Amino acid sequence: MYLVDLRRSQNINGAIIWRDVYAEDSDAIAMVQAHGVPMVFVDSTAPDGLQTDHVGTANIAAAKRCVKHLLEQGHRRIVCVSDTDIPRPLTERVKGYWSAMRQAGFGMAGQNGLFGQYIVSSAGEGEGIGVDPLGGVYARSLDRDSFYSGLAHNVVEQILQIDPLPTALFVTYDVLAYWIWAVLEGRNIRVPQHMSIVGFDWRAQWDRSLADELDTAAQDFEGFGHHSVALLLDRINGEAPPNPRHVLLDAPLVKRSSTHPIHFARPGLGLSAPVQNNEV
Repeated sequence: MYLVDLRRSQNINGAIIWRDVYAEDSDAIAMVQAHGVPMVFVDSTAPDGLQTDHVGTANIAAAKRCVKHLLEQGHRRIVCVSDTDIPRPLTERVKGYWSAMRQAGFGMAGQNGLFGQYIVSSAGEGEGIGVDPLGGVYARSLDRDSFYSGLAHNVVEQILQIDPLPTALFVTYDVLAYWIWAVLEGRNIRVPQHMSIVGFDWRAQWDRSLADELDTAAQDFEGFGHHSVALLLDRINGEAPPNPRHVLLDAPLVKRSSTHPIHFARPGLGLSAPVQNNEV
């Protein structure tokens, strides 16, 4: 409805759009563009086929930095976790995970004894509320009726079936990381003593109800606003080049207390394997 109003209004010179990638809005967005309304997309890009300016995050590079941080701490059994493989920002973060793992000499789980694994808990699998107790620093701040409760419980069940257990997780966004942390702690798996976690967003910077304990990639949300406004004003004032512009902002790693170095055994394998989680 907003996009239809945007197309019809004579008082709107442009729009900055943070798009719901699950919404069926491609046709409406195309009509708005055809109507001549300048648009800048923030975070996620415009639907395929539309040529618009975009401000987002250098997700691949930032995700690689997160995973390299874990590798530098000695972790080798690092699992990437997400709840969907649809939005481009999340798929780029998964690409960054695989890039860092492969550069370190790791392939898919079971290939040549190396380890890399990706767990996706889909929306359908997340339906229903988990029954396990929650623990850790985020237990009290999470809504137990949340959609993410089911997702996190599903992910943790998959993680606990991996033998030997992973020593670290790279989670593609913070909210899911908070939930996984709380569910793990409820199952007596301590973060970071038994399992390290890195997220993506630095949500705690903006939500003071959350403990700022998660190592995470800090998206530049203020930068999203500043750059998108500048790009849009250029379009409105006729000062922009004809081709769409894409601004990708860095998301530096913010180190808190959710990761911990791990000890190794079996030297001589190039990249040694962890002994036991309880030796961390």
